[in-house]
Amino acid sequence: MRPISNARPRGWLLRVVAGLLAVVLVASIVIIVLMARDLRAQDRLDADRRDALSVAEQFALRMDNFAAPSADAYESGIEALLTTKGQADFAQVKPLIAQVYAGAQPQKGQQGKAATGSIALAGVTDLDSDSATVLVAHDSSVTGTGKALHFRWTVSLRKVEGSWLVDGLPPEVAGSQ
Repeated sequence: MRPISNARPRGWLLRVVAGLLAVVLVASIVIIVLMARDLRAQDRLDADRRDALSVAEQFALRMDNFAAPSADAYESGIEALLTTKGQADFAQVKPLIAQVYAGAQPQKGQQGKAATGSIALAGVTDLDSDSATVLVAHDSSVTGTGKALHFRWTVSLRKVEGSWLVDGLPPEVAGSQ
């Protein structure tokens, strides 16, 4: 018979418990690192979504607003939101925009027609690291006429040097030339 010893617990049990704790610790650290990385990526995606949506809304509002002091000021406000391709598309519709702008200006003995826009609804339908598609539902009201115009545009955007810009005119605008 072996004598019972209270001196030390068995070494193999202590090693097994320590090994299991080490595995759990390493697994926990790996999971935390992966979750933090995913959260940072999601934060970047959310920021891109927010920024693209904001630019698309600004584009629609600037297109709707004929209260600029001149046609050149109106056009430059829009062009600031456009890529090179978008500016080329915009150049093709400038004659029509100049006509509309001139028609909104006061004539002798009459009050000018100011158009202002409001965003009814907007949402990002497609987004990756350098391109986005935003649907914008916006309304334009023209003072002095009682008319309200309702538009639904699909706005394509590109990220250029860290900034979202409209990459061409919506088909509803480009097709109006």
